[in-house]
Amino acid sequence: MNSAFLNIFSELFENWFIECNKRLSELEPNAEAKDFADIWVQTMAMQPKFLDLIPLLFVSLESNSSYEQLLTFKRFSKDLL
Repeated sequence: MNSAFLNIFSELFENWFIECNKRLSELEPNAEAKDFADIWVQTMAMQPKFLDLIPLLFVSLESNSSYEQLLTFKRFSKDLL
């Protein structure tokens, strides 16, 4: 079950990251922090399932993951960011 959770979470995380990164790359280099924050919040709000799962991530990781699952997820996250 946890493997399914991490797979779903990873997919939603990637979808959010792609959209957020795309929108952030359109900002001018001297953009204000408010512009960054607006994009962050707007792209998060576009992903309600992702937002629903974020609070469950750390409980799931700590309680139900094998070392291999954790390593795979953390490498995926590192590579994405």
